[in-house]
Amino acid sequence: MISSVSRFAMLAAAVLILGGCDSASSDLATIKTARSLAAERALVARLTANGKLRRAYAEGMQLGAVTQLVSARGALARSDGDSGQAIGAAAALPDQAERLHAAALRLAEIEARREDH
Repeated sequence: MISSVSRFAMLAAAVLILGGCDSASSDLATIKTARSLAAERALVARLTANGKLRRAYAEGMQLGAVTQLVSARGALARSDGDSGQAIGAAAALPDQAERLHAAALRLAEIEARREDH
């Protein structure tokens, strides 16, 4: 798995690269990143619950993903819109695979709606 520092660096690079893009395409990229982070949190939670990851490693991964989700929400043109609320919810959830998976699905729905426009 990619370390949380590497994921943060990739997110920061994506935000910088997309800085010149219009806000709609920048927001879509941010939503895609957030969906991926929520899905990663769900996977880490599931693997941890099944004893496949050490707790310290999992906690570091979760903390890194939450930090990136909070940053992603702040990068949106409107952080208080439905995308921002969904990203904020994904960041605020406890490390429970089913709830995090549902958050990732919610972000996938928002992503699909944005891609259709």
